Amino acid sequence: PAGAFYTAVIDVLENPEGAKPEIVPGVPDISVRCPKAGIYRLRIQANLIEKSSCALAAAQILKEQEIRLIITP
Repeated sequence: PAGAFYTAVIDVLENPEGAKPEIVPGVPDISVRCPKAGIYRLRIQANLIEKSSCALAAAQILKEQEIRLIITP
């Protein structure tokens, strides 16, 4: 819709000790760099942000998904 835009929110739910992933959220692409071998669990949420009346904004969750990445050496 006119005046609307999309956002992506990524939460790290699990990662190897001392190996927090580097995340660059974007739409439609998200970049995730895992610095160490191990299991990483992420929650990805896609949102639609729409301008409403009186200069306010309304957010709607379009999709939310948990993913598991297994990084091997």
